[in-house]
Parts: sequence; C-alpha cells; structure tokens
Amino acid sequence: MKTDHTKSDQITNKIRSGSDKKHTRKKKTRKEMSWITSWLLIAMFMTGFSVLIVRSAYLGYSEVKRVVSTREVSHVVFSSNVMKAPEAAKNIYVASDGEDYEVAITVCNFEQMFMADYAKEQIIYDLTAELVQFDGTGYVSVGETLYREDGKTIKMFGIRQTGDNNQSVTNNTQNINGVSSISFNGQKLPGGGAMTDTFMLVFDGEEAQKEISEYFIRVTATPKNSNEVNGTVQEIGAVIGVSKGKTYAASWKGIVTETDESDYDAYNLQVTGSGSGIIDISWNSNYFAISDMFLMDTENHFVAANGTELEGNAAILSGGTGWSKVRLKVDSANQDNYEIQFFKTQGDAYKSDSGYQQSGISALIKADNYRSDN
Repeated sequence: MKTDHTKSDQITNKIRSGSDKKHTRKKKTRKEMSWITSWLLIAMFMTGFSVLIVRSAYLGYSEVKRVVSTREVSHVVFSSNVMKAPEAAKNIYVASDGEDYEVAITVCNFEQMFMADYAKEQIIYDLTAELVQFDGTGYVSVGETLYREDGKTIKMFGIRQTGDNNQSVTNNTQNINGVSSISFNGQKLPGGGAMTDTFMLVFDGEEAQKEISEYFIRVTATPKNSNEVNGTVQEIGAVIGVSKGKTYAASWKGIVTETDESDYDAYNLQVTGSGSGIIDISWNSNYFAISDMFLMDTENHFVAANGTELEGNAAILSGGTGWSKVRLKVDSANQDNYEIQFFKTQGDAYKSDSGYQQSGISALIKADNYRSDN
C-alpha cells in the first residue's frame, strides 16, 4: 500500500465518476424508473368512500421506516425507504462480479405507508454519510484511506444526490473514503404536498465480492426545525453494508435484512435468485401482515394453486393455521431481487422481549418452496 500520495493524487487516482464512470458502472439494483416520480397515488372512489392505491417507483429498495398495521395514521412526517428510528443495521446480498453496487436512499415528508399524510410545513434537514466498520461492540469511523488490491486506487465508497423535489442536482458522486464525512446541509422538503429527496450510496466492487461485509456506510438524516412541524419528526439513520450473495442455479431464497435486534414496526424480506418459476412468500399472520404496496404493484405477479392470476389482497392465500402466503411468479431475466415489507398486525402482540428477535423473525417471515418452470 502506497502512502506517499498527496490528497490531490489520491482523488485523481480513484474518482471513477464523470463521463467514463457513468458509462462503465453497471447498475445492480432493480431497474430504476425516473426519480422525478417517487410515488404514484391513484384515488379511486367506490361505494361512497375513497380507496387509496399507492404504487412505488423502484429506486433499488423499497423498505419502510415505520408502518402502522391498523392503518391508523401515526402522523410520522419524516421517513425513509431505508433509514429508521432507532438507526437500522442492514446487509444487502448481491451476486457481485466486481462492479460497484448502488443503493438508493430516500428522505420523505410523509408516512411511508400513508403518502397522503404529508407534512403541511416545510422540513429542513441535514444528511450525512460516513465510512464505518464494526469493532466488535459498535460501528466506528474509518480514519484511514482504503485502497484496492493494486495498492494505488482508492476504493469507492460514495454518495451523490440524484433527486430533489424543489431544486436541481448535479449528480456528482463524492467519495467518503479517507474523509470524516460528507454532508448535505440545509436540505428542504417543502410542505403542502408529498415530497421525496433521493440519494445514491456507492459501494466499491471489491467490497461487494466479500462473503462478509467489512466496511459500511452510515447515513443519517437530522431534522433541523422539528419544533415547527406538526407531526412526528425525528432523526433517522441506517448502517448499510453489502456482501457477496450466492449465485443460485435456478433457485430462489429469502432473508430478513434487519441484522440488529431493535424492535421495529416493520421488517424487510429480501428475495433473490435466478431462473423462472413460483416461490411462496409466507408469514405468521398472528404477528405480521404483508405490505399493500407490494400486492398492488403491477410489476409483481401472483397466482393461485391452479395458475389463475391474482391481484391485490385477493393474492393472499391460506398458508396453514395462523399463516398466510402469496405465490409470487419470478423470472430473473426480468428481475432478480425483491424487497418485501411486513408490519405488525397488533400494537403490543409482538415485542422484542417476547423472544422473537432477529432469529425469531426469520422463522415468522419466509420465502421458500421454489418451483421451477422447468
């Protein structure tokens, strides 16, 4: 490892952004639609009352920060697709071939499951990102500059802003490797409508090929004027790592991606694989329910046992006593990665001290019984 580079030389050697980087970096996340439209809200009026159907535009991962299972509005008006309160620890498994891997992070002024419940006042916040590693007890900042195997090229752990509802963005990736942190200060989510800012985290391709994550990106969104906003506005954050997932030969599997034991209102199931066929997504309905947004997304296809296509809540089938399931049609030629949200069905029926912490959740939310089309 060379240590005689000046800061300027380091940046010159590594920054793989600009026109060359834009052409060479392969997007590993699910195909992105335009960031300009983060959500589609369709209002349908039926039998005297209105029914809201929300469809998310995919930005890689569609996780939720907080979901109220009873559908009562909790009036959380500062949320994210990934960041949570308390801070979430998350690992993403990727079938890496050495290319940089990107994860989309959103900051919103509405409840993730209730887009219509948005902040009426403007929210001002700072977003910071830093490179960290786990020291056995917690995540600590990485003070040194990390190089790739050639000992010359600085590894890319970066962040860039890709979407803003109220101003233009430059889309330039900033490398957080070798610096204390990168900040986007004074970000604004105007009130009076549903607003979303989008940031992209970049993980070095060498890191994505490791079996176990060694370095992580901690991202935190801190509101600056929470006292001026009517609703729950609190700091949210996440520590995110990527590691090499297995290459599945005509096989699919799922794993709960929250890696800490915090007691959240919602948990996320990552389903990955290759080949085409059907996989069962099952959950213990005494504790959890599947996200309506996943069911209503027209990109997802569900079938009954006889092969009849099902839509929306009609796709939920009995999975046995106390269990529900959906039969999800998968085809890795079109999509090889799903993020599915599950939220509590009762406010106090599921708590971390009940014995169902991270390991227990994996027993209550599953993706299994894959059947290949072949």
